[in-house]
Formats: sequence, C-alpha cells, structure tokens
Amino acid sequence: MIPPRRAQIECSRLITEIADGSFVVSNQTTLAEWIDHWLLIGAPGKKRRVAGRKTLERYGQLLRSHVIPALGNRQLQKLQSTEIDALYTRLAKKISARTAHHIHNVFGSCLRTAVRTRKLSRNPMSDVIKVPSPGEADHGIALDADQLRALVHGFKESVLFPIVAVAAFTGARRGEIRPLRRCGSSER
Repeated sequence: MIPPRRAQIECSRLITEIADGSFVVSNQTTLAEWIDHWLLIGAPGKKRRVAGRKTLERYGQLLRSHVIPALGNRQLQKLQSTEIDALYTRLAKKISARTAHHIHNVFGSCLRTAVRTRKLSRNPMSDVIKVPSPGEADHGIALDADQLRALVHGFKESVLFPIVAVAAFTGARRGEIRPLRRCGSSER
C-alpha cells in the first residue's frame, strides 16, 4: 500500500503535468520500435517535413547500425542520458568523429519528435554530458606540380583521360565534372 502522503505528492505531480501539457501516457514502446516508426513516417524534424528517400536510407543505416544494437531494447520512456553517453564513448573507439556527430544529430531529431508527439516527457539528449564533435573536415591532399603531371600522364591512354585532366587542371569536384559532356558528342 502506498503511504497517503506519497500518493498525494504523486497525484499533485500528475495534475500539474496534465495542466501544463507535459503529461505523457506510460507505454512499453522500445527505442527500436520508436525509431522504426519515426523512419516509417518520414523522419520529420523541427519543420515536420518528410525527409527524402536517400536521407531516410542514411538515417536508417546510422540508427540501425549503431543505436538499435546498443539501446534498441530499452523502453523509450526509460532511456537515460547516461546510456547515450556510454554509447557515444563506445562509438568514439569505432567510427569517425564526423559519423558520431551525424548519429547524434539524427538520434536527437528522432527523440525530439518523440517529445513533440508526447511519447516522451523530456528528451534525454538534453542531459548528455559530451556531444560528439564533428572533428576536422577532411580536405584531402594536394599534389605538387610533378605529382599532378605524373597523374595526368598516367591516364594519357585511358578513356578517363579527359575527366582526369579536367579535374586536375580546374580543381573541379566530382559533382561538378559529372554533368559535363564531351564537345561534339551526340549525347544530350
């Protein structure tokens, strides 16, 4: 039997939560079930827009590969920030800083939607101690003039020569070169 004073305190807490709109009905939904549902409805974020197909694939890949194996069996409403901190510590040893940061952003969006749809009363991400840093951007490596000349010369007899030459001498990126067509080509 619950002591009368404790029952009064719990009743008061529930009345306050109902009055301020923060009350969440208790349920047994696991984190894995919520993630699957969130992806199924299009992974809506702050603006409540559905993500594109490729974005959804990437979100699913990140969450199913890294979050669900570690925390998927936890009840959504019992998920703690300390468990997320422990996950980030384990991930830091396995994956790049940029990927860990991306997982944090996707997972955070997933949990914010759970709060917005009243599956959670509070987002445990708010209490995470150390958010993964995106790390340094990978700027690649620059070739000196001799290395560049050798690279281009190595493709001289290849069908890829025009592409390599354009990339080497203009600094254009793959996405900028891909739409280019050979002059006089019948492709349109």
